Amino acid sequence: MIEHKEHEEQLREYQQQLRHLASELSLAEERDRRRFAQELHDRIGQLLAVAKIKLAKLIDAQQETSDPLGELMEMLEIAIHETRSLTFELSPPVLQELGFEAALAWLVTKFQNQHGIATTFTDDEQPKPLIADLQVVLFQAVRELLHNTAKYSQADNAAVSISRQNNYLVVEVSDDGIGFDAKTVLSRCCKEEGFGLFSIRERLSHFGGTMEVRSALKRGARITLTAPLESAATAIASSSTPAPAHAPRDSIHVLLVDDHKIAREGIRSLLADCLDIEVVAEAADGEEAIRLVRERAPEVVVMDAAMPGMGGVEATRRIMAGFPATKVVALSMHTDRQYVTDMLAAGVAGYLLKDCAQEDLAQAIRAVNAQLMFFSPGIAENVVREHHLAAATTDASVESLTSREREVLTLLAEGFNSKQIASRCRISTKTVESHRQHIAKKLNLHSVAKLTKYAIRKGLTSLEL
Repeated sequence: MIEHKEHEEQLREYQQQLRHLASELSLAEERDRRRFAQELHDRIGQLLAVAKIKLAKLIDAQQETSDPLGELMEMLEIAIHETRSLTFELSPPVLQELGFEAALAWLVTKFQNQHGIATTFTDDEQPKPLIADLQVVLFQAVRELLHNTAKYSQADNAAVSISRQNNYLVVEVSDDGIGFDAKTVLSRCCKEEGFGLFSIRERLSHFGGTMEVRSALKRGARITLTAPLESAATAIASSSTPAPAHAPRDSIHVLLVDDHKIAREGIRSLLADCLDIEVVAEAADGEEAIRLVRERAPEVVVMDAAMPGMGGVEATRRIMAGFPATKVVALSMHTDRQYVTDMLAAGVAGYLLKDCAQEDLAQAIRAVNAQLMFFSPGIAENVVREHHLAAATTDASVESLTSREREVLTLLAEGFNSKQIASRCRISTKTVESHRQHIAKKLNLHSVAKLTKYAIRKGLTSLEL
């Protein structure tokens, strides 16, 4: 009997070790994919972009464009496009470059566009510091859960929400589909392959997290992931030194920010012939950019959107907060909607692709310096229009909401959760969630904080801003 118990204990230890190794292997594979994607972007993508810039200058110098040069330009454009596509297929860089919350928003938008299932994303907008590996696990988990929704649920609506509860992050993925018997599905764990429910639970447990599955036939599904937050590190306080005023100048002073020296050299060469534009400094990361803005007071910052450490989004946000007179033009390899909208939200006045022509970059610098905005022809006009018309959308008439939706919005703004609203309105929690999704879609407001501000502005509640 004693020997049998010892064997059982050894078996449990081996199983725990295997689970640990499986988690480490999965993370190692993801790190390798991320590294390969980064190398593809950094080495091949940057070289192609610079090659196109130099070729464009060569073609401009010719009186007549020869067929071989034109064909070479077309080949470079195809190679750049394919490089971007391969980078995203290997490992979507949005998680590392824009952060966990923005990555989930991007994932939800991508899911909705691909599968036609109305899907909302809700964020309580509280700080949610997570270690990098846990961000990867949670992102993969939500992606797999959404994949399951599209494949099995037959749902018309789905929702992803993230919130902070004390020192834990709570992620909920729900749908109004056909549902399933949770016990039966979880009991098949040993037969699952890939990143299924059991695999999600095991990987989360490796980090001290949990997974709860609630579902029943014809009643939809709700999966709740809980994970510990990283101990909040002391944030580096941004300097309160006032920004120096811009003295009258004969040329527009420009700061170049890019973590690749070859890219900075390419941009500098593009601007070398512009007598009214002077590159006064270069920075290799966001922290150095903020310091140089403070020291050199450039009128315009040409900012790489994707950099390690402090990325272009956060650097732009801090520059706009501390030095509002400075204009920022984003320069990026990415045309993806999430990159554009995040940089616009941070405060950029322009967004260009790195393979843009010399005239585009020079015109963008001149335009933003003249208090105008400028966007690369390669950026989808609908994305830009959507962002700048957001204010008009969020001021949509209350009349667009049904009486029940106005009631739900009012209670939501007053701090009631879905269960409490259901009780007060004498409807089901599922119906409340459906109303919330419709409200968010009609008003284009996808967080409780924004909905609350809207309700106050429209006089639906007596709370004060």
